[in-house]
Amino acid sequence: MHGGVAHNVGVNIDWVESEQLEADPRAAAERLENADGILVPGAFGERGADGMIRAIQFAREHNVPYLGICFGMQMAVIEAARNLAGMPGAASTEFGPCADPIVGIMTEWVQGNERVKRAEGGDLGGTMRLGAYDAVLAPGSIDRRHLRLQCHQRAPPAPL
Repeated sequence: MHGGVAHNVGVNIDWVESEQLEADPRAAAERLENADGILVPGAFGERGADGMIRAIQFAREHNVPYLGICFGMQMAVIEAARNLAGMPGAASTEFGPCADPIVGIMTEWVQGNERVKRAEGGDLGGTMRLGAYDAVLAPGSIDRRHLRLQCHQRAPPAPL
């Protein structure tokens, strides 16, 4: 709504419960077909995650602008892994063990000048890396160049 105010235009928001999109793939298409943009906000836990993924898939396949905030971005990564990279078992370790853990719960981080570790079974931490930390792809990882080639877009970019 703030973006609409800044540009002197009205914004009509249609709140959609993601659980409504889970049962029937056609429900997602019917409910989202008139959307000019789709936003999936932050959330916690597995409840409604499959519906969020359906909304994200709809946005991608129908070229609808998409904004994923926190958990919504994690779901976008999982949707791409499942539907573009051929990894149907892709999920987050936040939901428990999975075939292809695309998003993982962080086990340690820096707080001030101190390294903090998650206690076994503890509730500290999160699933997002924020900040300028090096990310290293392990041998055999699928990177953005691979996904871009699968999507038949451009030639691979320069090495990461």
